[in-house]
This record gives sequence, C-alpha cells and structure tokens, in this order.
Amino acid sequence: MTAPTPSQLASVGFAALAIGKAFEALEQAGFPLDSDQQARLSQAVGTWLRNQLGDAEVDAAKQALGETLGGEDADDDEIGAAITAAGSSVAIIFSTLDDAPTEAFDAASEALHHALVDAYGEESIAALQVNQPSE
Repeated sequence: MTAPTPSQLASVGFAALAIGKAFEALEQAGFPLDSDQQARLSQAVGTWLRNQLGDAEVDAAKQALGETLGGEDADDDEIGAAITAAGSSVAIIFSTLDDAPTEAFDAASEALHHALVDAYGEESIAALQVNQPSE
C-alpha cells in the first residue's frame, strides 16, 4: 500500500470532520439523527469520497490520519482537497435530509470554515475558495 498524499489525507480528514460538524449542528438545531440516519449519511459521504479517490487511497489515508494536516507547508492541492471534501460532505448530508433546518447547514458550514482556517490560514482558504467550483 502506498503512502497517502497530503491531498488524500486532507480529503479524508475533512470529510470526517464535516460529518461530525453536520451531525452536531443538526442536534443543536433540534433535528437529532438516529443511528440509522447517521450511518446512512456517513455511508453517502464515504461512497462519494471513495469515488473521488479510490478504495485503497481512502483506506491508506484513514490509517495514516494520525499525522498532522495543515500548516505553512501545505500546498494548494492539499488545501483545495480539504475545501472540496468539507463542502461536498456537508452538501451531501443536507441534500439527503430534505427537511433539515437551514440554520443547521449554516452552522455546520461555518464550523468547517473555521476548522479550515485553523488548519491552513485565512488567506489560503479565501484564495482557494474563490476558485472552487460550486456543487
């Protein structure tokens, strides 16, 4: 198994973070999910991620996620992968839940933005978000 790239690590790490932040935001908005709903939504994000990266790459990244992501040495590919994974994961979850409150989507999106800024810096995130295609 080859070592995962920083972009693959960022994709897997921020997809997982997005799932947690979305579930937390839904709970706080009075829209708790049962374990079956959580599993179904996590699976939808996992399927998207595996389609983007490949099974072996996702598995390798999951195993290696103990390493630190982000920092000043992160390149545009890593940062872009993190932005895409975070945004797409939240979009997948909330598009699957037709009746989820908008404020939960906004809260999850804001929490992920802060996590991205913490990992990569405001300037890096702002510069790359301008260039990201909308889903």
